[in-house]
Amino acid sequence: AADSMRYFCILPHGHSDRLRCILLFAQKPGSGFKEWAVNDWPPELAGHPWGPNLSAEEIEEFKQVDGSVLLLVHAAGLQKP
Repeated sequence: AADSMRYFCILPHGHSDRLRCILLFAQKPGSGFKEWAVNDWPPELAGHPWGPNLSAEEIEEFKQVDGSVLLLVHAAGLQKP
């Protein structure tokens, strides 16, 4: 099961603040999108990657006709560790 999971994460560069953001995954054309708020980045993981794990079934919902996955990151601010 773990091999069918994919980790989509934000990795800070040059700082150790925690990014509050929204990850938007486009679903198949005409089906909208799915949103994940990243606002629970634990203080002890400041400076480390953080984001959702998606199952193979979830990823299939987001695959476009050409097999790509469209992802938008909307930053909402930084929090100090």
